[in-house]
Amino acid sequence: MKCFRHHERDAVGVCRSCYKGLCPDCAVEVDKSLACRNSCEEDVRAVNLLIAENIKITPIASKILHRRENIVKGANIFNVTFGGIFILIGLADPSRFLILIFLGAFLLIYGIYSHVQRQRNEQNAKR
Repeated sequence: MKCFRHHERDAVGVCRSCYKGLCPDCAVEVDKSLACRNSCEEDVRAVNLLIAENIKITPIASKILHRRENIVKGANIFNVTFGGIFILIGLADPSRFLILIFLGAFLLIYGIYSHVQRQRNEQNAKR
């Protein structure tokens, strides 16, 4: 790879902001990264800051995602359980509680559908 500005010179690295090849005269080190001298230094500082922040929040984000998975599991159990209960109550006296049969069927079907979708997503994530 050759330097973007000095086509006859070999590049020693690539700018972390614009990804152009840099020779020693064009490159400046910014927080363990290379940047175009007098051009991309602030951008590279910003990128490095974003990466550092992402590294810091990764454990927190993992915990949040794990909690979300538990909430979704609980919601699926709730939907299936109350769907079944509503259907049973509705079947006890269909003339008065017909709406409960429909509501129960909806909750039951939605709970099962959500569970199947979650299982598929987990399987796809493992691939």
